Amino acid sequence: MRCNERITPTHSLLSLQVVNAIRYIGLDYDIQAIDITDPNPVALMMLSVYLYQKLPLYLPKSTITFTGPLHHTVQRQVSTGEDKS
Repeated sequence: MRCNERITPTHSLLSLQVVNAIRYIGLDYDIQAIDITDPNPVALMMLSVYLYQKLPLYLPKSTITFTGPLHHTVQRQVSTGEDKS
């Protein structure tokens, strides 16, 4: 079953970012951006199963706790790089 939506540049960019993220974290899965923007349902199901099996093995190096009242926006600044002072 195919969707009749047109593929916009935003869709292409987002799917490329997903593919790059998969490669960046070292997952060995052969996928291209077009496989996400113009999907085959069986291929996407196989990708979902693969991610379901592999992603729980990635343990966080640390956690960040955000506390605040329920249903309110909480804003914090987080630095992901080393401090260059």
